[in-house]
This record gives sequence, structure tokens and C-alpha cells, in this order.
Amino acid sequence: MKRFLSILFVFVLLLTVTSTAFAAQKGPKPVNFAVVGTISAIDPVAKTVTIQVITGNKAVKAYIGQTITLSTTLATKYRFTDGVTTTLITFSNLVVGNPVSATGSLTNYVWVTKGITVGAQLSCIQ
Repeated sequence: MKRFLSILFVFVLLLTVTSTAFAAQKGPKPVNFAVVGTISAIDPVAKTVTIQVITGNKAVKAYIGQTITLSTTLATKYRFTDGVTTTLITFSNLVVGNPVSATGSLTNYVWVTKGITVGAQLSCIQ
């Protein structure tokens, strides 16, 4: 009986240590991104927007000249600006070829956007 209790104690101790170690492991920390580019594709079913990257912050620099696909959520804000006034729009107002800026977070190569602004004056593409 003593031997059984000793083995049980070691097993419980190992289980506690390993479960604590697994609990301490977290996924990669999200990185905030800001990107400027033009819309090259829109998927209305998946609610994604593919952007040809022109410029961006540090998280985006490696993707300049390439396309990235932004995932949207119910919380994503869509805006249109004419340089003076900014108005809210919807996903359905996005058009391939629109110049855009977007912000969000990047985790495991998944770009999740918090906001997309159409019509910003992008002097770098004129």
C-alpha cells in the first residue's frame, strides 16, 4: 500500500508539473501592423481583402511589393475619406483597385484588420 501511494504521489506530482508547464506556454504575441496599398482582390464569402503592399510599419516592411490577405471580423471598421471628410462605409463598398490603408494585428502569419480606410491620399503611389 505504501508503494502504491508513493507511485501515486509521484504521478500526481509529475502531472502537476507538466500541466503547469503547458499552461505557461502561450502562443506568439500579436504584432500590430499598419499597411498602405491597393486592393487587388476581395472575397465576399470569406470576408477577406487582398492588398498589394506599398509601404507600412516594421511588421509590414518584409512584404513591400507583395500581396497580403487581410481577414476581417465583425468589429472591423470600414471608412472612406476624400482627404477632408471621413465617413463609415461597409465591406460591400470596397472595390478592387481602391487605394487603402489598414491597421490590425498579425499572429502566425494571419493578418486580422481592425480598420480599413479607402481613398486616403497616398502620395507614394501617385
